[in-house]
Amino acid sequence: MKKRKIKSEVKIIFLILILLILGVLIFITFFNQKDHKQKETIEKTVYSSEKYYHEYAQITKDSPLYKKDGDSYKEIGTIYQGTLVSFDKPSKEQQYFQIKDTDTYVFYDSITKGEEKQKDTQYQRFLPFNENVEGENLTLFQEDQKKITLKEKQSFPIYRKTEQYYFVEYQGELYQIKKEEGSVVPAQNTDTESTDSVSVLNYHFFYDPEVETCDQIICHTKNQFIEQLEYLKQNQYVTLTSEELKMFLKGEIRLPKNSVAITIDDGYLAKLGVTLLTQYQMNATLFLITAWYDPKEFETDYVKVESHSHNMHNTGVCPGGQGGAIKCWSDEKILEDLKASQDRIGGSSVFCYPFYEYNSHSIELLKQAGFEMAFIGGNRKAKVGVDLMQIPRYVVYSNTTLEDFKKKL
Repeated sequence: MKKRKIKSEVKIIFLILILLILGVLIFITFFNQKDHKQKETIEKTVYSSEKYYHEYAQITKDSPLYKKDGDSYKEIGTIYQGTLVSFDKPSKEQQYFQIKDTDTYVFYDSITKGEEKQKDTQYQRFLPFNENVEGENLTLFQEDQKKITLKEKQSFPIYRKTEQYYFVEYQGELYQIKKEEGSVVPAQNTDTESTDSVSVLNYHFFYDPEVETCDQIICHTKNQFIEQLEYLKQNQYVTLTSEELKMFLKGEIRLPKNSVAITIDDGYLAKLGVTLLTQYQMNATLFLITAWYDPKEFETDYVKVESHSHNMHNTGVCPGGQGGAIKCWSDEKILEDLKASQDRIGGSSVFCYPFYEYNSHSIELLKQAGFEMAFIGGNRKAKVGVDLMQIPRYVVYSNTTLEDFKKKL
């Protein structure tokens, strides 16, 4: 009798346990469904109010990057914290926001409001190399900061090569890939003919004969300069910045045959030339004697001011030639002058030798002062591999006809 009672009690306890377990499972299921419905309601409210959407946004944490795969989203990489992006406007209940002008997406909880990003499209002036860099798990950098890692195998045309990076286009922007991450393969990225040398044109003074005079052989009338600029424009010449010229001469980029660099020396009667170049939206470098002229009066979005020394552009200071001071002043005095010029400009790494005069010692002092490029005369083209401290230029004179001008190009 006692055994039967114990068995009965065990059965009751076992039944109670089963009922408890079932009760817990039912409660959890109910709670999850309720929580899911609450989240769904909240999410619909969030998306309807566009609380999380911003046209310009910043990634708040390292997050998956997605591509749409049917009705679902497939993870294809990582987008890193701090990356700035812009989004297409999502539908009211869309959880994945599409990065503008791409087929990639980011989940809504990975973004916060950011500022509009100005895309650097300078690279579009270059010709891509007929080579691609390809590989899996490639990480894209900008200014040495990680931006995106792509898990799937990728192949990108190369727009620039440096010692450390290949520069490639992705999502309408230029990114860096570390050389050790990818392999280079041949590719036919362009049929446009490239060049291994460019003409660097050297101007001095510009004037309007209706309001002023200039009788030197290095003076150019307003109409003469306009005629030359019109020729460059009609023939679709790429006018290079000094930085672009440096990259080209180092072999880092490829340029189309119709490429040219424009420079102006001194600062005297330079404003008309600067104004015309800016109107034509053509890049140029103005080498200014900073003891004589204020850099703030000249620099525009298209004309960059660089150093023509602070006050070493005086004749008869040193023996030989026109007597430029850079040939014989003491090291201390030359370095003081170079620093004064750099300070007045607000920083300069590009130099033009006064009177085209220099020696090996002056070159060393320029390097010591932080200059990376320097221009001379020479009347010949600047070729890839040229000494960056002795870049030759074609002097354009007042008697240079349009036919003569074309020959210099």
